[in-house]
Amino acid sequence: MSGVLDDLAAAAAGVLVSSMGDEDWEERAKPAFVGIYEQAMHQDVGPMLEGHRSEMRGGTLSPRDAAHIWKDKIREAFRKAIIAGEIDRFIKDFRQITLTSCPSCAGPVELHDIYCGGCGDVLGAPAPAPPAPAPAPTPTPVSVPVSISPDSLSAQLIPGLAPTPFPQDHVDFRQASFNAPVIGVQNNYGAMGPAPADGWPRLGELRRRALGIRPVSSFGDEPALPPYIPRDRDAELDRLVAQGLWEGGLVVVTGEPLAGKTATAWAALHRKADDHTRLFNAHAGTDLRELPAALRGRDPSGTHVVWLDDLERHFDERGLVAGPLAQLAHEGVLVLATMRDAAYEAHRFGDHPTAHALRGARTVDLTCEWSAAELARLAQSDDPRLVDAVRWRGELGVTQFLSMGPELWEEWRRASRPGGRWSGQLLVRAAIDAARCGATSGLSAEAWEFLINDRQIYGGGTTLDIPVPPDDLEWASRPRLGVAGLLVPGAEEGTWRACGTLVADAIRCPDLPPFTPHLWGSMAWMAGKYDLPERAEVSRAARDAVRVDAEAGDSTAPVILGVLSTWAGNAPEARYWWGRVAEENDREAHMLGRYLLLEQGELTEALPHIQRAAEAGNPEPAQELGFLLLARAQHWLSVAAENGNASAAEVLPVLMKTLRDENLQAALARHRTPATTPPTIPGPPLSSERAIAVALDTLLGRRPDLTHEASPATPPDTVKE
Repeated sequence: MSGVLDDLAAAAAGVLVSSMGDEDWEERAKPAFVGIYEQAMHQDVGPMLEGHRSEMRGGTLSPRDAAHIWKDKIREAFRKAIIAGEIDRFIKDFRQITLTSCPSCAGPVELHDIYCGGCGDVLGAPAPAPPAPAPAPTPTPVSVPVSISPDSLSAQLIPGLAPTPFPQDHVDFRQASFNAPVIGVQNNYGAMGPAPADGWPRLGELRRRALGIRPVSSFGDEPALPPYIPRDRDAELDRLVAQGLWEGGLVVVTGEPLAGKTATAWAALHRKADDHTRLFNAHAGTDLRELPAALRGRDPSGTHVVWLDDLERHFDERGLVAGPLAQLAHEGVLVLATMRDAAYEAHRFGDHPTAHALRGARTVDLTCEWSAAELARLAQSDDPRLVDAVRWRGELGVTQFLSMGPELWEEWRRASRPGGRWSGQLLVRAAIDAARCGATSGLSAEAWEFLINDRQIYGGGTTLDIPVPPDDLEWASRPRLGVAGLLVPGAEEGTWRACGTLVADAIRCPDLPPFTPHLWGSMAWMAGKYDLPERAEVSRAARDAVRVDAEAGDSTAPVILGVLSTWAGNAPEARYWWGRVAEENDREAHMLGRYLLLEQGELTEALPHIQRAAEAGNPEPAQELGFLLLARAQHWLSVAAENGNASAAEVLPVLMKTLRDENLQAALARHRTPATTPPTIPGPPLSSERAIAVALDTLLGRRPDLTHEASPATPPDTVKE
């Protein structure tokens, strides 16, 4: 918790100092902060704030030092009172939101940044007022002759000659020689060396991302970086960093790409160095030969660190970095660096300058494979991104999973733009949605076609080209950052699933549309149709999700729940949802009748519902109703004949003879469903064809008589009874 409050105090101090540059400082930010501080410390700091504001405008106090002062004061206030909520609100209300570059170093800044990640300055702080311009010196005439190249002089003084292309009074001195003082301005162009060491940013002022730590996926108010999870090598690295802070030297964290080298090095430095430590972040291309000069004259009581992320980027063929590295170690400065394993091995061994430089380095190596102890610590986190890593990383290492997230998500998102790879993006979308529904083992090309083309899960005529274009699949599955693609191989050969980072991000992303009952039903159907190992889990998840829609009033949900619970063999649930369908719409009541007939074998209960739908104007159940009534009529004529009814005894043989007529049987057979046994995966369809087949099989004596009932021998007057 202490680290969280330190970060909050640093952010609040930066916002406080930057708000001093606002025109409405007196009316808004100042009274807001004064009130919060007085609540905790019972002290009016208004005059002190104004004094610091004046000193910054006068150039006697730097914004960075002012922010450091107020960070300490705010941290002290935290010890006196619970004001973290008020401080957080102050930050949100007065944080700068318009700057796109740092006024000090012109480096780019991100939205809502408080400190510049490059130079550490407070963004938007009051700038010193520019000094009044000094009167221009009056040059004293000199009689000593001045020698200028004849070509330059003649071009400016001899009429008719073309003037030199220098604007206004610019004189090119590159080919001139002077024998007397000349008043002018000399502009030197080139890369500036490091600032003096005591002007380097303090450790407490720097953001982790500024030092090369990769961000992870974040949505809404999620921070760009999750909490650091301790690694098994931390204790060893802490010892080396502490030793380096005390006596200087080169410490290198090595490892595979995306193994978390930079984050691990930063965490160790943060644990062992205090916030006042001065740090120079040497970006690629920095001339390290100037660092020793920057350290001359530094405060000997201070601590200075040189940060070299991806140290190999600073090596060149002449090994110019070897000398400065040795000299920095001699100066007692800690050089904390990271290197990939392959680069370290290429530069470490042999007889060349970089090998000599690395020979004295103390190293700690990391791997993408986390130990059981590290995974146990990860599982205890309450950050959703880290929880996702436990569940969704699959074959990826934890740090690989976290680092890959933003890369894959952004590429997939941009693929849907006009001119992008729309078809490949659609493949990945369906794979993501399948995994979100529980189908994680992978999709075949046929499964994609069924979902997108046959079931139209995305509507609007959205379809895939069939067969799936090989270049779309190649694009989607090509490894990014040498690790994984948008799609990765599924459990079965020829299947593909979405990379776990995409699934985790899709679950957390608030901008994706919610799943419809139709999509849930289609996913359950697909999982059963293609016999996926997770078909039972997908069906259960679909019923749970669609039940919420049904309770919220979605009119399509009860039908889908009826189908899903029928497939699942859950009779009470299926009967309930088909009853809801019949209750809400008479024209759909035949679905309850079909369920009762085909799944429960209850013809007497089924007929009223089928008849109600037909009478409500639905033409679909009329044919099955006719055949079922014919089977029912045959049954009751048989009952009557057995009980001595002469009319029934006379009519029944004629009816049976007619039913056995070869032409009639051929016509009836043509109307039977071709499948003798209904499919068991995902489940039997409640279709008109199956209902008609039941009636015809009953008429022709091919199945047990469904019309027997525990009812009085006297038949009811009407079907509805």
